[in-house]
Amino acid sequence: MNPAGIVFGSNARLNVPAAFHASTASRVHFEGGVFDLFSPSNTYATLLGNPTGFEFNSKGILINEGHLRVKEGQQLTLMAHQVINTGTVAAPGGRVTVQAVPETGMVRVSQDGMILSLEIPQERITGEITAVDLPTLLTGSTPEQRVNSVIQNPDGSIALVHDPNKVSIPMQGATAVVGGTIDVSHPTGIGGSVTVLANQNIAVVGANINASGRTGGGTVLVGGDYLGGTAGTGRLDSSLNAQNLFVDSNTVMNADALTNGNGGTVINWADNSTQFHGTITARGGALGGDGGFVETSGRELLSVTGSVDASAPLGKPGLWLLDPHNVTITNTSTSNGSFSGGRFGQESTDSILAEALCEFAGDEQIINLEILANPDLLFLPECR
Repeated sequence: MNPAGIVFGSNARLNVPAAFHASTASRVHFEGGVFDLFSPSNTYATLLGNPTGFEFNSKGILINEGHLRVKEGQQLTLMAHQVINTGTVAAPGGRVTVQAVPETGMVRVSQDGMILSLEIPQERITGEITAVDLPTLLTGSTPEQRVNSVIQNPDGSIALVHDPNKVSIPMQGATAVVGGTIDVSHPTGIGGSVTVLANQNIAVVGANINASGRTGGGTVLVGGDYLGGTAGTGRLDSSLNAQNLFVDSNTVMNADALTNGNGGTVINWADNSTQFHGTITARGGALGGDGGFVETSGRELLSVTGSVDASAPLGKPGLWLLDPHNVTITNTSTSNGSFSGGRFGQESTDSILAEALCEFAGDEQIINLEILANPDLLFLPECR
């Protein structure tokens, strides 16, 4: 815990038989009291059990270039105003959370249902600390003190060194940037869960996010939950939804059942704009089980040119949900396996829309497609 910022360099290694949480918070709340970094009189005897909230008061940045791993079934959390991961984060069958938070605010944690919510506390934190900015981290006085996986552009945006396309990522406000590997796969059981949150911007560039498991796929939530967290799943509060989400073509997200069981859940959501160009799989098991559930949605604007596979060799195909404000589909986009939607008006009739999406799905029935275009629900059952 360091409000000024935390950097795990490329040679950093973490391997602990417990949960691990790294944050730039200034306060940590427990049921019996609060640990305050600036207080000389913390009542440590009351700080028992799991944390219930993390309170922030700085623009701290957290960067991981190393290899962070916790024991099977445990939790690993990276939480700061801006979070950049270019290394490896692993929790076999457990839970990984990457979260960018506002400069001032508190993230509430409900341990029972693991519901995360964001609120602005009324009381101001006493004491201030100056956070280390990204330019300083990129120009450290010695090579050991420098961040080597990020390039900063003249306009203040960044690019990841490993990204061959050098995608420009704006870094205004609470931003989460995920590259590298996040692995919660399980070799014998059900895959774990990955949550990537920021109430402003998320960029997923050249990332490998794996929540597959031998007996069932896990859960990957990027930017928000099902229908923006308004459907009562109890996993995330919509106060944490991303405004803008970008997933590049080199990113792969897996929530497959590898042998038996059902495919998992993968959701990519933003309240404003979602651009999804990656690959998602949520396949049923090779020896039995149904396909999983995939959502790629933007409440206002949606662009999808990526691919989704929720098939099941011996079971029912899964569901792919796209939920933009309005929908339009063109022959040029469907012919090469892409879908685009946004504020263009619903120009196609339902029958044309169904035909276009069946073409998009391919000659074989590999997935069910569902599109929500306010205020109408368009359900497209089977394409053969």
